[in-house]
Amino acid sequence: MIDLADGRVSLSWNDTHNPINNGDNSTYEIYREYPLGVWTLRGTMPFGGSNFFIDTIDVCDAMQAYEIRISNSAGCVSTSNEPAMFLQDIINPLIPVIDWVSIDTTNGNVNLSWNVNPAADTYGYIIYMLINGFWEPIDTVYGIGNTSYSYAGTNSANVAETYRLAAFDSCLTVTFPQVYQTSALSPPHTTIHLQEEFSPCDKAVTLEWTPYMGWVAGVNRYELIVSIAGSPYEIIASLGASTTTFTHADLFYDANYCYFIRAVSNDDSISYSNRACRFTQSPSEANFHYLASASYNLADEVELTCYTDGAASVQGYEVEVKGPLDLDYSYLATVNANGTDFVYYNDGTVIPDRGAYQYRINLIDSCGNVGFVTNVARTVFLEVQTDHVSMINTLSWSSYEGFDGNIIEYRVYRGINGVFDVSPIAVTLPGVRSFEDDVSSFMQSEGQFCYRVEAVESVNSYGFAQTAFSNNVCVTIDPLVYIPNAFIVNGENPIFIPIVSLYDFDSYLLTIYDRWGGVVFQTEDRTEGWNGEADMGDLKPQGTYVYHLTFQDRAGKIYNYRGIVTMLIDKE
Repeated sequence: MIDLADGRVSLSWNDTHNPINNGDNSTYEIYREYPLGVWTLRGTMPFGGSNFFIDTIDVCDAMQAYEIRISNSAGCVSTSNEPAMFLQDIINPLIPVIDWVSIDTTNGNVNLSWNVNPAADTYGYIIYMLINGFWEPIDTVYGIGNTSYSYAGTNSANVAETYRLAAFDSCLTVTFPQVYQTSALSPPHTTIHLQEEFSPCDKAVTLEWTPYMGWVAGVNRYELIVSIAGSPYEIIASLGASTTTFTHADLFYDANYCYFIRAVSNDDSISYSNRACRFTQSPSEANFHYLASASYNLADEVELTCYTDGAASVQGYEVEVKGPLDLDYSYLATVNANGTDFVYYNDGTVIPDRGAYQYRINLIDSCGNVGFVTNVARTVFLEVQTDHVSMINTLSWSSYEGFDGNIIEYRVYRGINGVFDVSPIAVTLPGVRSFEDDVSSFMQSEGQFCYRVEAVESVNSYGFAQTAFSNNVCVTIDPLVYIPNAFIVNGENPIFIPIVSLYDFDSYLLTIYDRWGGVVFQTEDRTEGWNGEADMGDLKPQGTYVYHLTFQDRAGKIYNYRGIVTMLIDKE
């Protein structure tokens, strides 16, 4: 009996007889005594062989004896002497072999399974996990036959995780601090991490997963398993070992889809990924989408107000217009969704005097498709006819179209010299769409009269009321001019001054010439006339003079008046 000093002991013996006795067994049995009085079979060797046996020391530190036995058919047993020696176990357990790591599909834990360590004195196993680049022990499993573990502290629902094992026996090392004799770490195994991404527009879920790593035999295939709306799980695809993505298409809206990936090795081990679930919610549709008004502002733009569901899944809104001379609608602009219930747009491309414009707004859903289309809103088109003699402006207008509520009235507004009254000058019933405006009392104005008509809605089904203005129309009354042909200095009409009404006051210019073409008087003040004096204050001689009067009306039309005026002097 020899201690090999490497954790083993060498035994050798001689044969009992040569040749073998009749009735002897053909096999030697090797027994070890430990503890005292307890003999354990450690191995067998054939009779007539090498008579040599090496036993691994698996008792930490103790006196151990060995005995060779051979039995006979007569019932007796021949035994050797019983050499004894103080022996020590200095061999670590063998490196464990992980069968698989897998995520428990019922509770999300990570489960590990490994082989029973061949080292009979194995005391247990240490579970290691790769954390921030370092192998950290997370738990210990005691007992050589306990070869599975479930880890509840996992984050495998969010990341792939890598695990290793080490086996240890009950013997302490001679190092300080003392630890149990422990094997090297096993090769690592990494869980499968599954992610999903849902495309509501394509009605498809794209699945992507990390590969299983650790099997020596390699991955044979990945199986995609799905449950739809709580139905039993079923395999819908079997994919090659190099495949790590799959698109599940043609899904139903408003259903819950739950997925697993199952990896199958070439030697039929299996591993499950985390569970990835998705509720396939359809893009939220607008509960309401209403073109509330199409109204002109004072800048001759059409202001559109759209009342729409700001909580809907919307990319934007397409504005379409149909002009007075158009046969169909054309694209005008896209307004981005802003998450509110009101969307506004100003159309500055209109030509107001052509007629009424029609608008509609298309909702573009989150998939880029045209969803709801609003009602059509048609602007009020106003026209004005002028009687220059009687100074009466006659208004007529088309009805507004597109209100959800009823039109309760039309309000007529007038502007004089470019300034609109705050209050309407008239209100008509919804069926009355004309009005005559007598402006003869405004002789002292500059002669321009502007109008706009406002359609007024009753409270609609959405709980509010809108108004919509027509285009703005301005008309100009022809100026009224009276120019005297004579005046008498020191007489009853001592000043020559034209009488002009209904024109642009800032454009007034009166010039007086003598018979030789010299300018004797000039003024831009419409209230100032010529009293017969020259610029230096000297009185011009009695006679005839030429006048030139020029001005323009509010529409920009220029008027020129030339003629002769006789200046007389009353000497009494």
